[in-house]
Amino acid sequence: MPLARDNTRSNAFALHELERHQRRRKQGIPTLSVLTGPPGGTMSLWRNWLDSRHQALCVSRDVSEAKVIREWTAVLTRSRNLEADAADFLGTAAGLPRASCSHV
Repeated sequence: MPLARDNTRSNAFALHELERHQRRRKQGIPTLSVLTGPPGGTMSLWRNWLDSRHQALCVSRDVSEAKVIREWTAVLTRSRNLEADAADFLGTAAGLPRASCSHV
């Protein structure tokens, strides 16, 4: 991912790449986005992009995988119905119609 500088051209390119990554995710392609640059500007760009998509932000400074997962789960629980998400995922994997999976 390109350096997220304060100038508009770099930010526009980074936003373009974040959108491209999101399209890949929607296609079921596992994709990891990494932004580099000055912490303030980079975090601001990341927050603005997430806010525009109504997505949650979780910043963890922990190195324990279990603790990071707990932090992410707590954030997601505030913004999503994880039980419904799991039912949809499992139903889709089993080939069931989406409407029949969302009743949790």
